[in-house]
Parts: sequence; C-alpha cells; structure tokens
Amino acid sequence: MPIHLDISDLHRLVIAVGLGEITPDDIADVAREFLKTGRQHYGKIIDTTAATSPIDDGRMAAIAAFMRADPHAGTRGPLAFVVDPKSGE
Repeated sequence: MPIHLDISDLHRLVIAVGLGEITPDDIADVAREFLKTGRQHYGKIIDTTAATSPIDDGRMAAIAAFMRADPHAGTRGPLAFVVDPKSGE
C-alpha cells in the first residue's frame, strides 16, 4: 500500500507517510481503516513529500465529509501536513 501508518498509543500519535502515486481510493481506504481503530482523538502527522495524487478537490471534500460524519468526529485530534513547497500547488 502506498500509504504507511505508524500508530503510537504511548504518544497518542499517528504518522501517515505517502510514497509514490496515491489514488483517491487509497486515501479513502486508509480513512476507513483509521476510523475503525477508534483513534480519531490522536494527533495526526501526514507526510506527503514523497507522494503524488491525482485526487481533485471534490473527492477530497467527500473523504473529509466521510471522516466528519463519524459519530465520534467531535473527538478528533490535531492534524498536520508535511508538504514539499517545491512540488506545485
């Protein structure tokens, strides 16, 4: 899978690292799997520096809406993205 999750219960932290080409389905699958863990309250760091994705704004908004629709969405933890400033938009 082009997205690797490292979950630290001790630090209540999830680190997601994308590698190579990531499809919208890859992102949706990881979102579904993450919701199943019950760790939405953990902090999340998402590293996109080694990944590319053809996902459009509409599909990303749909995935975000899916995550927010979770009954435990009110307990979401902080979220940070690591991006390469030289890689376009």
